[in-house]
Amino acid sequence: MVVLALVGCRSNTPTHSAADGLQSFRYDLTAVTTGVFGDAAAGAGDASLKVAVTGDVADTHRERTLTEMKLGASTVNLERVRVDDKAWSREGKSGNWSQGPASATSGTAGLGLDSTALLGADARARIKTALEGLTATDEQVGDVAAQRYTVPAERMRVILGASATGEQTSLGRINKDSTFWVTKDGQLPVKFVTDTSPTTGGTVHIEITMRDRNATIEVKQPGQG
Repeated sequence: MVVLALVGCRSNTPTHSAADGLQSFRYDLTAVTTGVFGDAAAGAGDASLKVAVTGDVADTHRERTLTEMKLGASTVNLERVRVDDKAWSREGKSGNWSQGPASATSGTAGLGLDSTALLGADARARIKTALEGLTATDEQVGDVAAQRYTVPAERMRVILGASATGEQTSLGRINKDSTFWVTKDGQLPVKFVTDTSPTTGGTVHIEITMRDRNATIEVKQPGQG
């Protein structure tokens, strides 16, 4: 939830050390929901809901996302900007903005990464603890030297800022192993792949790739440049 008109001058040069944890990042999320819609999209020959999200996370107070949903032949685009305790959302790239509290889910297609749970030194400590004792495999993810882990469900829930004993996370219910990549130097999140179980049934396959970790990212509320 990214529109160039809202982006000011920016730098991709990291401004924090890995010891501070993740302070800002951009991400690309894809989610494919199957086993829920059945006949709803049968006429279009595809009964899966596909969601693609591009996100700019400036810090714990500011985030912008652009979401595209596809079900059969139908496509819906949503945009959302969150600044402090307020959020603005609209359909398409030129629709009228509606304002609500930051907790509102409008403009998210019912699916959203709780980015604040991944930011800061506390989040880095949670990740480090969750990965203790797990086998690391060195891999290259794009231009990033990374380590891949197979993470049990209860540990993945903790990484995402949820309870180890409760299945629910911001991405849905996680009750299976996930695959998680972190930077080899600093253990900052790089990518994760997981399957979640909606309360309505079916399965959601989610992949999230993070980039521009700890870069300077600017997010402003609509109408402020």
